[in-house]
Amino acid sequence: MLIDIRVAITGPPESGRTTLCERLNDRIYTRSNDGRHFRFRAQETNLEAPGHLNSDVVILTVNLHTVLKEVKNLVAQYGKLVQDSYWEQRKMFRIVGTKHDKLDPELKIFEYPGLYTTWFTMYTSLSCHFVGTHNESAIEEMCASIVPANVNQDTPDPDDLSESVIPDDNAAWELTKTSDSIAFNKHLASFTGAHNWAPVLKIAPNLVIKNLHHFERFNNIFIRAHTNIPVPQPRCLHLKKSLVTDLIPGKMLLEIWDSLSLFYQFRIACTLRRYVSQLRRITSDRPGSIEQGLVRGVLFYPHAWNGPFRDAERFRNWIAHVAYMECMYEHKELRRLKGPEVAGSPPSLLSLPPEHEWNLVLTHGDLSLSNTVLSDNGVLWIVDWADSGFYPPWMESRGMERYTWAPESWKRWFSFIVDTSVDTANLWSHIGDTASYYSTDPPREDYWPDTEEIRNISGWS
Repeated sequence: MLIDIRVAITGPPESGRTTLCERLNDRIYTRSNDGRHFRFRAQETNLEAPGHLNSDVVILTVNLHTVLKEVKNLVAQYGKLVQDSYWEQRKMFRIVGTKHDKLDPELKIFEYPGLYTTWFTMYTSLSCHFVGTHNESAIEEMCASIVPANVNQDTPDPDDLSESVIPDDNAAWELTKTSDSIAFNKHLASFTGAHNWAPVLKIAPNLVIKNLHHFERFNNIFIRAHTNIPVPQPRCLHLKKSLVTDLIPGKMLLEIWDSLSLFYQFRIACTLRRYVSQLRRITSDRPGSIEQGLVRGVLFYPHAWNGPFRDAERFRNWIAHVAYMECMYEHKELRRLKGPEVAGSPPSLLSLPPEHEWNLVLTHGDLSLSNTVLSDNGVLWIVDWADSGFYPPWMESRGMERYTWAPESWKRWFSFIVDTSVDTANLWSHIGDTASYYSTDPPREDYWPDTEEIRNISGWS
C-alpha cells in the first residue's frame, strides 16, 4: 500500500522550484528499515499564500547559482517567515538549495557543502539539503529526510510475556490484582465519573490489558503499519479474549487538559489535525471496519452488526432510511400520546450531506480526551481503535461531538481538528437503536441486503 506525502514547494522565480516539483511529484520512495512505500504528491505554492498547514512538508527553495548576497537575503527572509508565523510547525519545513551540480567545483560551497547547510540551519532552524538536476543520490537523501521516522516499529515480546509465562487470558487478568496495578486502576477509574470504571487495567510496569473488541487488535496493527501516528504496540498475540498493549508513560488529556495553556492546547489540536489528515489519505471503496467492512460501534447500534455494505452509495441509502424510520416512530408515538393535531404532518426526508461528502476515509471514530495520551516526553499517542474504519470524513466529527460533557475549551477545537463544516447533528440524532432492525449477530458473511432478508425485514407494521 502506498502512503501519500503532500509536499508544498515554494520559492522565488528561477529558484528551481518547478524542476524540483517535477522530480518529486508521484515519486515512490521505499523506507529502508521496514520496506514501506511512500508516494510524494508535490505541488508549487505561492510564497505569500502557501497554505502550509494543508501539507505534510513545505520545501523552501534557494537557487545556489545566484550570488551569495542574494542567498543570504533569502535565507534571512525564510528564517523570519518561519520564526514569525510557523515556529511550532517548523519541523514541516525544509530549505532545499537547488542547481548544486551547476556550481563551479572550485567554490567552497561545492567542496564543503556541509559548511553551508549547517549555516542555513543555524539561521533558520530548518533542515537543509543541496540537490542538483541530475544528482539522484541527493534527491534520495532529501526524500529520506521527508519520509517520517517509523515510530511504530515493532519489537519482540520479552520473555516474561511468552505463552509459557502467560498461557491464557485468565493468567493475564490475574496480574491486575497486584497492589501497584490496583492503585493505578483506581486512579484511572476516578476520571470516568459515575462509571468508576478504568478503560484499561495495568498488569505490569509497562503493560495494560482490556477486553478484546472484535477488530481492535487488527486495527492497532494496521494503523501502526500504515501511518506514523503513535499507537501502542499490541503484545501477547496468543491471547484470545484480551488485548495487551504497551503502557505509555504519561497522562490522558482527560486528566490534564484544563491545566494546559491555551497555546499548548493549540499545539495539541494541530497535532491531532495532522493525525486526522494522515488517516484520511488512506481510503477504501467499502465502508465499515478495516478488516471486514462491518458497521458497529458507539455511533451505531453497538450490540450487533450491520452491513457489510458494498459501497458508499449503499451505506448512504441505509443511513437515509434508518434516520427516516426513527423520525416516523417519533411521529407515531407523539400522535398516540398527544393526538394528530399536536403531532402534525408526517416527517419529511432528512437532509443528507451532498454526494461528494461520502468518500470513504480511515476514521478513528472515537477521538476524545480519554483516548489521547500525552507521554512524559511530549509525544501525543492515540489509543482505543476499536471503532475505527472507513467512513465519510464528517463522521470523525460525530464521534467527537457525542461527548457533550466535554469542556468548552476542548470543543472549540473540533472543527479545526476534523476540518469539516458539514452539519449532521439533526441527521445523526435519528441514528441509533433503529439500526437494530437490520443488524445481525453473528455478523453477515456477504454484502447486505440479500433477497431473503428483504422479504423478512421487520419494522414495516
